[in-house]
Amino acid sequence: MASLTRARPVGTRGAIAGVGATNYQSTWFIAILVVMTCGVVEIANADILARRGSPNASGYFWAGLVAIVAPGAVRLGARSSRRVEHLLIATSICIALYLVKVLYAPSTFLFADEFIHYQNAHAAISSGQLFNANVLLPETKGYPGLASVTSAVCSLTGLTIFPAGLLVIGCARFVLALAMFLFVENVVRSSRIAGFAVVLYAGNPNFLFFSAAYAYEQLALPLFVVVLFLLSLRRENHSIHTRSAVAAGVLIPAIVVTHHLTSFLLTASLLLLAGLSVRRRSEDSKPFWWLGIFALTLTVLWSLTVARATLPYLHYILGGAIGGAADLVSKGGTGRTLFVSNSGYVAPIAVRALTVASPILLLILCIAGVIGFRRFYRRDPFASVLGLAALGYFVISLLRVVPSAWETGNRASEFLFIGLGLAASFGASMILYRAKRRLLATYSTACLITVVVLGGPAAGWAPSYLLPRPFELSAGGERIDPAGVAIARWTGRELKPGSRFVTDQTNARLLLHYGSGIVSLHPAFAQILIQSSSFPSWERAALRLTNTQFAIVDRRRIAWDNLGGYYFSRMGTQRNSYFPEAMFQKFGRAGASRVLDGGFVVTYDVSPLEQDARRPVEQRGRGQHAPD
Repeated sequence: MASLTRARPVGTRGAIAGVGATNYQSTWFIAILVVMTCGVVEIANADILARRGSPNASGYFWAGLVAIVAPGAVRLGARSSRRVEHLLIATSICIALYLVKVLYAPSTFLFADEFIHYQNAHAAISSGQLFNANVLLPETKGYPGLASVTSAVCSLTGLTIFPAGLLVIGCARFVLALAMFLFVENVVRSSRIAGFAVVLYAGNPNFLFFSAAYAYEQLALPLFVVVLFLLSLRRENHSIHTRSAVAAGVLIPAIVVTHHLTSFLLTASLLLLAGLSVRRRSEDSKPFWWLGIFALTLTVLWSLTVARATLPYLHYILGGAIGGAADLVSKGGTGRTLFVSNSGYVAPIAVRALTVASPILLLILCIAGVIGFRRFYRRDPFASVLGLAALGYFVISLLRVVPSAWETGNRASEFLFIGLGLAASFGASMILYRAKRRLLATYSTACLITVVVLGGPAAGWAPSYLLPRPFELSAGGERIDPAGVAIARWTGRELKPGSRFVTDQTNARLLLHYGSGIVSLHPAFAQILIQSSSFPSWERAALRLTNTQFAIVDRRRIAWDNLGGYYFSRMGTQRNSYFPEAMFQKFGRAGASRVLDGGFVVTYDVSPLEQDARRPVEQRGRGQHAPD
């Protein structure tokens, strides 16, 4: 490990340029790239088989992930590998894993938050204005960073929103991998550890799918890491470059207007770095203080003036997490059932084994890495903050067993895993440096890293949704859409633009993407209104006050699952997966008329239920029936 302390500091130019790779090293990288490509092809084949309902799809999926990660992990630990290889391998693995998500949904957005941000981008392009309202997630109105970048890409390239969104998030993924590599390299002065850290970060439970989705956090997080990288650059006297501090100051407003949680955590990180620098009498404290105060001022002002819905939203999320955790400890409540989804799907034994093995290996590597931190980087404020983040990850992970706190623990993992990736990579490097049999240690370390990366999606994504379901069918040369998509398209064709709807989580998002209607009630209120058997006066008042004209009632319970309710239902679905027919009868008894009957999804004209009967009868739906 002594070689780590004698390594040459990475300057501004050295951070980007490296020693040219020899032909031998280039051959290794090309071979690894070929194997990665084969892994991506295997996953594409797994997706095709999964859409056809093949039971063999899962095996191809996991084999493809191994092919993407394992060869690069082996080469990162090889004694003959050099800096350029470390950088190329780490970034290539991250890009290949991003392609896994693209292949999951290659023709349209299918993740819950993607529908919301698609609507924000569409509203920005069509209206020429930012800060457009979105009832499904009102907080996004105050953070137009992603919508503005997507609009610019669409204007410059002529692309539609979907390919432009894939391009934006793909570039953000590349920047995240590159910036994290350079940041860790500057902290520990080792490109090998930096490569390990980037690959281990891919073991983050959200990395494979959620962090690759078209959403505002996925644009803000890379900028967060770029700020850390800029502040880690040093002069010969170990002080921060003035130009780097200025560049970091320029990026801070971009983060503040893009994502709330990222801006809060950036502010906390800068102030913590400033405090540690003062305590250790470092010359870096002034830039940290100035930038921390600047970030704090912008974040507070933006939250209080422009994004005023943010603080109530975070209070609701964090308050529920703290309250749920307290109830679980004090009252002995029941936590989430591990390895069982909300629909009752039980994860296979192999997936459960990965889910358990991954955090155990991370904890072992993390403890070894933190011990190494204290020995070699005790006076470095970055190492201290990252070490605290690594340990904090395991504390926050306990929230995942609390139903009301699961989302908090899940979202925080993306940020805390930056420190955990560094700590675990430091622990992995200690195995290599102290091993008497380097070749055996190299393969053993690669196996550990591969298990950690594969454990990420096993732990962070519902096992039943690791592979896609059928979203489009064809018969006789004609495309057949799922019921929700067909209804959304019908509303765009047959109803007046701007018609207002109340519906469930799934159909609300499909309306935003495929229809021309407006969701007038948040799905949390819509769930109470639609699923109740009675029709009290407050429900009628809610419809009247929000000018709601139509109600889409979906009997499938999965329609309230914003992850899996968009697809065709498979044959043999159990009866208990549907709500009782009384859900349909409620609106009919109250005087609403069916304007579209799709079997288990029915659209009602609820305007007669409004006491003032403001909408003329001529503007109601045509009473057509969709084919089953």
